[in-house]
Amino acid sequence: MEIIKNRLRHFGELVTDSDMIEENLVVIVPDTKPDALQIIGASAWLNIQEKSCSQGLLKITGQANCCVSYLAAEGKTPHTVTASIPFSFTKEPEGMTDDDQLLANVRLLNTAAAMVNPRKLALRVQIQVFQRLFKCRSVEYAEEIRSDPGEGICCQRGKKQMQILAAIAEKRIVVNDEIRLSGDAPNENSVILRKESQWVSEDVRILPNKIMIRGRIDMGLTTMNEQGGFIGKSKYSVPFSQIVECDGVFPEDEVGVSFAPSREEIELFTSADQVTTMTFSFAAVTECMIRKNMELAAVRDIYSTRWQMESDQTVIASPLEAACESVTLPVRESMMLEGSTERVLALSIQPEDGLIQKNETVMGAGFHVHLVYAETDGSIMTASKKLYVEAPCPHALPEAGWCQAAYADPTAELQGEGEAQICFDALLTCRENTGAPMRVVSDCRLNKNASKDTAQHPSLIVRTMEKEESVWELAKAYNTSPAILASANKLADEETVAAGRLVLIPFVHR
Repeated sequence: MEIIKNRLRHFGELVTDSDMIEENLVVIVPDTKPDALQIIGASAWLNIQEKSCSQGLLKITGQANCCVSYLAAEGKTPHTVTASIPFSFTKEPEGMTDDDQLLANVRLLNTAAAMVNPRKLALRVQIQVFQRLFKCRSVEYAEEIRSDPGEGICCQRGKKQMQILAAIAEKRIVVNDEIRLSGDAPNENSVILRKESQWVSEDVRILPNKIMIRGRIDMGLTTMNEQGGFIGKSKYSVPFSQIVECDGVFPEDEVGVSFAPSREEIELFTSADQVTTMTFSFAAVTECMIRKNMELAAVRDIYSTRWQMESDQTVIASPLEAACESVTLPVRESMMLEGSTERVLALSIQPEDGLIQKNETVMGAGFHVHLVYAETDGSIMTASKKLYVEAPCPHALPEAGWCQAAYADPTAELQGEGEAQICFDALLTCRENTGAPMRVVSDCRLNKNASKDTAQHPSLIVRTMEKEESVWELAKAYNTSPAILASANKLADEETVAAGRLVLIPFVHR
């Protein structure tokens, strides 16, 4: 007997995890600023200075650049105080090896400010670190078995179309530009109440050993003017393009592209020709998942009708991060507001993905709600609240997964003095770390010192099938040849024998 082996290197398992970072800082109002009477709100953006994973240790350091808006004791003109909150995160992902690939997405979920006294403000930021660990596997498997007829070897070979995750490529991209504003747009004296940004890939083209990406950054600014009046929510889009070098990628491959933002900086100023200009600097890590379609031919099972045989099996699979089912849940939640409220001005929501443990039957995710509203005296204020939404999983997951959160149709209406009704549809998608598993033989050993005693077997057995079985399963159970069994019953080798059918089981005698 000769075993012809092959080897497949791919990312065969996906492990997800999530951690929360919460940092606090007390900010002193500068002497050049008046005393604080009331907090309007706080906004922030992240600047990740280091994100590395080496020798099994994930390390992330950076800072949250915060801006607190407040009303002064002597009037309703808004003032701002800026501060930077440093943060660091280290973790040893369990079971990680040097060949594995770890992707970490850092997301700012919430920024809050409170008054300690008129000269001290307390800041708090909440940051989520979502991790995906792709386990690299190098699997050796039996592609073919060559044997002599006298060895009585029965070999089940199979072919399967598979899509494997062959490589993961990362490259940092920086977009620096400026936009000249006009009309009712904010100016350099405007107060930014909230910033939002999203990286979107519009076109991905694959060339030999490189990936060409074209996309845009969608930005949103919610602002108020220097007199405390609400300007509104301004939206801008900035195009970008990038080339990611990746050895071994070809046009017939499939590539999935995602972005992990690492820096957001926005500044408003008046140019020399008296035009309000917005400068920005955005950075992200582009993550490219290279998947290859292949036909895998391998030995699925093996036995000998003459000699004792031992075989080892392994599983070849590739994580697909499949979305198995989405659930839409209507959310209706009250939100308490300070002061005498007059109207709601703007509403924004930041989803927070959640983890789903193995065999868990419930999935859930968080939604950070941010509201901008006007009081009866014209003051602009903000409020925040975290909501948690749960729904049954479509089924108990055989492996851990995660709940991807999104939302639609958000609205906010006042419900009497100091209360707002928040309404939106929560979209929860259960994402499984699934693949296309194929169980194959990795090695086998024929023991010619231990023969199977077939002398006492009759030449033929006639039986009625109690349950549905394949020709292979039936032949292996009775230690006969699948080809002889199929021929005797006028069946194909791969055919299934239905329950209740009468079958002839002939035996192979030495």
